[in-house]
Amino acid sequence: MLNKAKRVWAEDRTSEVPVHIIHHILCGDKLYVVQEMLVDQSLRSHIEQNLHIEQFILTYEDPKVDSHLDTWIELAVKLNVTVLWIHPPVLSSYSLPDVIYDAKKLKTMLLRRCKFEFDISTTHVRFYCLEALSLINVHISDAQLQRLINRSPSIRTPRLLYCQGISKLHVFGLVHLKNLIVVSCKLNRVIVQAPNLQCFRYAEGTDYPCHIVNCYLGWLPYFTNTGAQWCQHHGPTVPGCVL
Repeated sequence: MLNKAKRVWAEDRTSEVPVHIIHHILCGDKLYVVQEMLVDQSLRSHIEQNLHIEQFILTYEDPKVDSHLDTWIELAVKLNVTVLWIHPPVLSSYSLPDVIYDAKKLKTMLLRRCKFEFDISTTHVRFYCLEALSLINVHISDAQLQRLINRSPSIRTPRLLYCQGISKLHVFGLVHLKNLIVVSCKLNRVIVQAPNLQCFRYAEGTDYPCHIVNCYLGWLPYFTNTGAQWCQHHGPTVPGCVL
């Protein structure tokens, strides 16, 4: 279905798109941001034809693109996107629209330099299929992060890198959780209760001591810890959890 959608876009607008971009569209399996008008037209064309896009990668350098992102994300959610990456320019921050939390088919989401602004009392998070979540240099509150985790029952690999606005992380009852990676988020406390956790990496500077509690008493195959006090851990400390 995705290949058919790409062919429709290329056939309709071949004369408008440079040759190297046409080649990229036809040979790749991702929908890249190449020009605002073409992206908007392509997404709307997919909607009209009831098509599906698998991956939507938003990587851009011009801050003016921000004004289009809310609409593109809304259209991508309607198209049941399963992989979503958002990479705003350096020294900028993009505020995520509430519509993103309705992405029921989303399996992989990578956000860099984004800001969460949803109200946990009114916004419904429906990440029912989300398995991999990477938050890099994002701003998110404790309550917002907790809501994301609690509403992602299928999550297997959350990665938090250089996040701002959070001071604690509580992970409870996620039976599918396999890997947990937290790097330089300046947390005070981490509580983990995940019976099938296989890899846990925590790294932080000595200026921000953290207290980690493992509520599951089973064996943890891969565990690396820098800058935190670890309690109730009965498995071996083995290097090998690769970021």
